[in-house]
Amino acid sequence: MKDSRPMATLCYNCRKDIETHDSQKSSNCLATLSKRLESMENVLQVPNDDEALDYFSNTKLGEASRMGSK
Repeated sequence: MKDSRPMATLCYNCRKDIETHDSQKSSNCLATLSKRLESMENVLQVPNDDEALDYFSNTKLGEASRMGSK
């Protein structure tokens, strides 16, 4: 038999029931989450062409030593 009670929706910031948030608490939690997302975007940025070429070149330079050739 299926339970018809609604599931509690938890806030991703404070892990409390979102139904108990007043407007100020909601605003604070959203602002905090926004800051977290911005910092994650900075970490997960797609490298530009120069960065990608540098990484590729550095990987290729180290490849010979990994293969055991001298």
